Amino acid sequence: MYTDINQQLDAARQDVFRLHKIEAMRKELLQGRDELEAKVVKLLIFDWIMQSKINNSRESVSRVQREVLGVIRKLREMEVHEAETVAKLKQQIKNLVMNS
Repeated sequence: MYTDINQQLDAARQDVFRLHKIEAMRKELLQGRDELEAKVVKLLIFDWIMQSKINNSRESVSRVQREVLGVIRKLREMEVHEAETVAKLKQQIKNLVMNS
């Protein structure tokens, strides 16, 4: 009878020990899950910030590109105008020389 009780007590102690181990593992897993969730949230926020900066940079580059193309267009127009002016002046000089 005492042997039975001792065996049952030993079995109960082992069960309690296993239960404590399982509970410790559960707490560790929950803590790991919480840490992982926090890291995922931080990474999502970081990704959102970086995407925002990338989009802002793209918009800036596009704006500068449009401005540069506009300046190039104006320079070409000025070049054509100056070429026409030079041609007119050459013609005037030629006319003056011929009429003198």
